[in-house]
Amino acid sequence: MDLFQEVAFTAPHFPLPAARRCILCQPRAVSVVGRTAHTPGAPMPESESHQESPGSPRASRLGLALFWVYVLLYGGFMGLVLARPDLLSLRPFGGVNLAIVYGMGLIAAAFMLAVIYMVLRSGR
Repeated sequence: MDLFQEVAFTAPHFPLPAARRCILCQPRAVSVVGRTAHTPGAPMPESESHQESPGSPRASRLGLALFWVYVLLYGGFMGLVLARPDLLSLRPFGGVNLAIVYGMGLIAAAFMLAVIYMVLRSGR
């Protein structure tokens, strides 16, 4: 049995030339709860084709805007470290110093920005 065969990989917007590819690695139709099976390369149903691609200009602008929000938050932390390290030793929240609170806040902000991105990208 020949494990390699000529396969033409096509997508609705990005047709690719035929390639020699292992038949064990070929994409297969996937059934997802609430969706019908979709064959790779076939046009997407109307209900699923309204979503924009991850590389769209709108998605890029949104991602960059949220990235710059996080850069400003992180820059504030670094500014405190460089300019006023004495402030980081303050204990405003039940004995936990400001450095720990700000650092945990940065982690929480990263998660929140990711959720904001996902919600805005899904259109809900």
